[in-house]
Amino acid sequence: MNAARLRLRASLALLVLAACGGEAGPRPPVATLTATSTATATASVDPGRSVSFEAPAGPGSSRTITLTGRVFGAGAKAVVLAHMFPADQRSWFPFARELAARGVMALTFDFRGYGRSEGAKEISRISLDLEAAVAEARRQGAEVVAVAGASMGGTAAIMVAAKVPLAAVVAISAPEEFRGLDARADVRRLRVPALFVAAENDPGGAAASARALYDATPGPKRLEIVPAAAAHGTNLLSDPVAGPSERLSIESFLLDSLEAAG
Repeated sequence: MNAARLRLRASLALLVLAACGGEAGPRPPVATLTATSTATATASVDPGRSVSFEAPAGPGSSRTITLTGRVFGAGAKAVVLAHMFPADQRSWFPFARELAARGVMALTFDFRGYGRSEGAKEISRISLDLEAAVAEARRQGAEVVAVAGASMGGTAAIMVAAKVPLAAVVAISAPEEFRGLDARADVRRLRVPALFVAAENDPGGAAASARALYDATPGPKRLEIVPAAAAHGTNLLSDPVAGPSERLSIESFLLDSLEAAG
């Protein structure tokens, strides 16, 4: 096990995070946190590199649209990060840099109509974009790929994980369905390790959605409902109280899943 993994596990121990395998019980508040993610400081200077790739304009369409993204780090293991509504890929940059510092390639990208990606904002079709991003990660050299999505990106991540070979899926504040994007059937076909995360007081009802998605998942799964928090999507990862522990928990889940699959 490399030094970065050892530091991560030590930080997790200090934070007294809930163990894998089922819904986590109440966790102690992290306001007194003194441990700092080493990766955050060392990775903050990584600007990533620009990439572009094609996604189908629609299901079964031969016409394509060009999507833009950024790759952080390199290696045979990768995580593709799907952004929330109404943000763009920049919301994932800090976490992508942390993953790169852990030795994992991270690919962020803008869904169609967002950032510099082509097309209209057709939310019902963004799972096509995420599937294309997974293919791009493989073209960049990844042999084992996991996906993580926030809000609508989490819904799309579930849909893609149900039909594309992946190491794991993480869904943060993911609704079961959103503006034509519907994961309720796909979640019942998940067989890869799945982590569902939401703030207990998310005003959009993300905690209830996370519980429903968790309950419907037949494969290996884990549920983290963050007490006394209300932040949504990637905002939960930057929350001054809950953020440090959630970042480390998600990183650990992804690293362990990639290692097990690879």
